[in-house]
Amino acid sequence: MTVAVPPPDPARTLAEGFAAHAAEHDRSGAFPHASLAALHEAGLLALTVPRRLGGGGAGLARAAEVVGTIGAGDPGTALVLAMTLLNHGLIHREGSPWPRALSDRVGREAVSSGALINALRVEPELGTPARGGLPETVARRTGDGWRVTGRKIYSTGAPALAYGVVFVRTDEPKPWIGNLLVPFGAPGIRIEETWDHLGLRASGSHDVVFENVFVPGANAVDLRPPAGWQAPDALQQAWSCALLAALYDGVAQAAQAWFIRFLRERRPGSLGAPLASLPRFHEAVGENERLLAVNLRLVASLAGETDAGRPPAARSRLREGHRHGERDPGGAARRRTLRERRAVAEEPAGTPPARRALRAHPLAARRCRAVRRRPRRPRPLTEERTGTFPMSLLNPEQTEFIGFVAPREVSETHAPEGGVIDRDYLRLLAQAHEWGGFDRVLVASYSTAPDPLLIAAEIAAVTKRVGLMIAHRPGFVAPTVAARQFATLDQLTGGRVAIHAISGGDDRDLARDGDHLTKDERYARTQEFLDILRLSWRSEAPFDYAGAYYRVAGGFSEVKPITEIPVYFGGASPAALAVAGRHADTYALWGETQDQVRELIARVRAAAAPHGRAPRFSLSLRPILAETDEQAWARAEGILAETRAQRAAKGLGPATAPQNEGSRRLLAAAAAGPRLDKRLYTAIAAETGAAGNSTALVGTPEQVADALLDYHDLGVRTFLIRGFDPLEDALQFGRALLPAFKDLLARRGGTAEAA
Repeated sequence: MTVAVPPPDPARTLAEGFAAHAAEHDRSGAFPHASLAALHEAGLLALTVPRRLGGGGAGLARAAEVVGTIGAGDPGTALVLAMTLLNHGLIHREGSPWPRALSDRVGREAVSSGALINALRVEPELGTPARGGLPETVARRTGDGWRVTGRKIYSTGAPALAYGVVFVRTDEPKPWIGNLLVPFGAPGIRIEETWDHLGLRASGSHDVVFENVFVPGANAVDLRPPAGWQAPDALQQAWSCALLAALYDGVAQAAQAWFIRFLRERRPGSLGAPLASLPRFHEAVGENERLLAVNLRLVASLAGETDAGRPPAARSRLREGHRHGERDPGGAARRRTLRERRAVAEEPAGTPPARRALRAHPLAARRCRAVRRRPRRPRPLTEERTGTFPMSLLNPEQTEFIGFVAPREVSETHAPEGGVIDRDYLRLLAQAHEWGGFDRVLVASYSTAPDPLLIAAEIAAVTKRVGLMIAHRPGFVAPTVAARQFATLDQLTGGRVAIHAISGGDDRDLARDGDHLTKDERYARTQEFLDILRLSWRSEAPFDYAGAYYRVAGGFSEVKPITEIPVYFGGASPAALAVAGRHADTYALWGETQDQVRELIARVRAAAAPHGRAPRFSLSLRPILAETDEQAWARAEGILAETRAQRAAKGLGPATAPQNEGSRRLLAAAAAGPRLDKRLYTAIAAETGAAGNSTALVGTPEQVADALLDYHDLGVRTFLIRGFDPLEDALQFGRALLPAFKDLLARRGGTAEAA
């Protein structure tokens, strides 16, 4: 009888050979050219190219199997392979926007010469385009094509790419965004070897710089208006998730195989037998096998459904985590890697490799910072200990944008509808701010509102990065309790918390919660509250505090914030400025005229100087944007008319005189006219009695950005902006206003990095 022996799997054979060199490649960062050549010889670089072009014609299931197998031998090589297979799987699919002749040419080159292709999308400022915003890489139309200028980061396979699918925006007044197929042999392309991470070092995921690179007009494979990119691509997500999951599963399979070999070979002298003879290691291996089996089933299920034409429904990237290469905006991944590598370098000689890697992990570093010594005997609070509180860690020159998130849709032009908390709306509004590149969002506090700390926790649960500026009224929660609440949330959110201390400027609103102190008394209480808050966060031993409003004996908090929690503070009365000088990390102003801002900044700096502090300054405004100046002012007048209609529908008469100094200052500005400085619009503040942040900047995104820059020149580094149509305006700010401001500031040589 003859038994048919199946041919060996070329991927498995190659992976075994790659494994012999993988450690050296990863250690040195050398790109695996020879391994990729071997993959080409085996036909695996063209595995997902259609058969009619000479490729393997494989679907996602086979591609994932091959990537996982290669990943077990050499993850760096597998990542380059995965990106090429992913792109061919997408550009040759039914309904692809690519011109057939162009996709066929790329496919044939993969078959004949092993030409590599990858999508280059991520940028230093934008981060991943999945979060929205316009790319900084610009395609300028020429007579017969395009000229591309920009920089892409995390460009996997850069040293050997034949083509890059480069995500660009056009230089038109109303730019389109999308993909150009850029041949990597074109003049003007430069690779900067920046990829120096702790793992996957052989993947060559360097920066690629394009300097006026010519691209033929036919290579504009998919350009659309920005709105056309908002809907997620189910097939792209399925291929990306399956191939990357398969790669990391291959790594885990290799680790499991190594672990089993170690247990079989390691024979401690005290045991007299291999470690594999111990039951607890049997349990560990079995648990690993269970998890790996689940991995394989999940990947196979996803790939099978996709190949059958039923990819899972696309989910918005506003809710998704990062893909490989779509790291934090603004170079956060680079900075994190530098910290990790320093941590490894600073370990003493002889430290085991596993411990070095663990110490380098950012979570381990945070955990070490959270460990505190046991409380010592209380020390009395002395003037020396309370006289000056250092500033929170924040670069004075970094520009920060803060949005506003409420648990339901409501504004001067939108009457509230439905329940007080609309979780879907809250999630969308929070994610829109994160997508738009805001640094923080403000969660407001007033006597009848949902608890801001709990709303902030929900926002943190549905976002990944955006910071939380949580309004808090001192006087209703003991400062030691509040300190633990904020520190706990800061730990749980990875350091995303800031506090906005609100002493309260409306006696009637405060009376609803039983607070009947005078304004000056409230500010005095706030100062003591912030004294104790900071002591709770900073003290490594119990402390005592004796004030007019709070007395603490042996106060101590085991939980500390990851880093110092920033304190935002506002108020223009003399009592408020005394607190601001002592405690404000960022002093918050409403949207006043430039002369008013200049005068108040000088007063705050004078109040802070005796304490050795130099606070930042924030300005709160309501931008009103449109495509033209005329349309923007027409929209502003329409918002004013709708505000009047809403007030009339509620039976509200003329606004009463405000109690707080900030509102009085806005009304003083409004008395000088509805349009001040370049673009300051005060009519809505006059209509509402300046009840909160109610002045606007009106114009095109570029015009409003220019007006913001005037305030920047006065020393303002934080802008708190919110619209009258909260969700729609937040999206528009992220798409147009923030990029316009950052572009103007960059031309001036400033910085708009996230704080």
